[in-house]
Amino acid sequence: MERCLVENHNRLVLDSLEPGDLIAIKDNILYSHWAVYAGDELVIHMAGNGQEGVVSNSGYSFSIAGKSFDKCVVKIESFWKVVANGIAKKNNKKDKKNMYD
Repeated sequence: MERCLVENHNRLVLDSLEPGDLIAIKDNILYSHWAVYAGDELVIHMAGNGQEGVVSNSGYSFSIAGKSFDKCVVKIESFWKVVANGIAKKNNKKDKKNMYD
């Protein structure tokens, strides 16, 4: 998608979000990052420990957006910072609408 189309798409997604909605963020071909919408254009997500792509103990590593880490932090950040150049998609398909009915 062209940059302008991506921004317009992400604006539509953002406008449709409610607190608690799950957001899949697509970079390239795969959905490579996930976040939870907190409201006020903020999302909660896991991020690497600041040493991008550095793994000191590969027995306990994980990846975020294709980069490996051995530690992470949970952050609350702007929707736009987290989505960056990716394509956001609201993904609540595993939610149960009436869990207690």
